[in-house]
Amino acid sequence: MCSDSTKSSNVRTSGVHAEMTVRAAEAGPTQVSVRVRVGGMLSNTFLMLADGDELTAENGVDKVLLGATRGLIATPSNEGTLPGDSGGRTIAVKFTRPHDVSALGSSVVMPLGLRLATPRVGEDFDPAHPKMTITWSPTSSDAIDWFVRGPCVEGYSDRLAVDTGRIDVTLVAARDADGGLAPPCTVNIHLARQRTGTLDPAFGEGGSVVAMQERDQRVTFTP
Repeated sequence: MCSDSTKSSNVRTSGVHAEMTVRAAEAGPTQVSVRVRVGGMLSNTFLMLADGDELTAENGVDKVLLGATRGLIATPSNEGTLPGDSGGRTIAVKFTRPHDVSALGSSVVMPLGLRLATPRVGEDFDPAHPKMTITWSPTSSDAIDWFVRGPCVEGYSDRLAVDTGRIDVTLVAARDADGGLAPPCTVNIHLARQRTGTLDPAFGEGGSVVAMQERDQRVTFTP
């Protein structure tokens, strides 16, 4: 997707759309990413912070200034790292502006972490033993987004609206256009415990605040 940019000082807060994402893996730390753009969520014009505008994130103990990043393909973002996974803490993201209305009230409570119990790292599966049980603890009241992917298996993805601590998956070998089987591969299991926060209403074009605890496990499959 092609994108453009403009100085943040060219745009009033009432014309800004903000997309805030907070992530933590098993070992931490907490990664905070904020994209601000002119207009709604479909706009391709992003703001580059300028003239005293700042984005910061804090968890009640630590605070970090979010700095601009821009890859060759990725859309512009403002990112920073809070030590640790911040599980159970309120993450506050503040857009401070000396020349227009500041948006200081965006926040989300970071979900508690989880630990995968099964399957074991590197566990082997094949068509004779295709059933895989994914379990974790503790459970929570948050939604779980998950996927199972690998070049030699059919992909699966879904959302658990109720965190039961268990998903049962039957791995199915993927076939190419000629019906052939792929060689053995690594299959990635990904879980994301997700919670939605509150966006400061000063962002006149709306947006979102989401925090997630992400976990990955890898097993093998032989078609």
